[in-house]
Amino acid sequence: REGVILDLEAMHQIDSCGLEQLLWLHDQLDERGGAVRLVNPVEIVCIILRITRLDRCFDIHTSIESAAKSLRMG
Repeated sequence: REGVILDLEAMHQIDSCGLEQLLWLHDQLDERGGAVRLVNPVEIVCIILRITRLDRCFDIHTSIESAAKSLRMG
């Protein structure tokens, strides 16, 4: 399965443009049967994803290995 894993550990904030880019990437991959996996978002990014309900669009993982395994399993 095609996919992108984004390690967000060093991302300490995200604005509407960043959220828009995540959604664009999600839509592009979804059209091709792929997926985006987010890894290690800091608490403020998790809060923003929850408030905007985007946490429902993305699988969030605590490790790159876990995210990669979820892509392989489809």
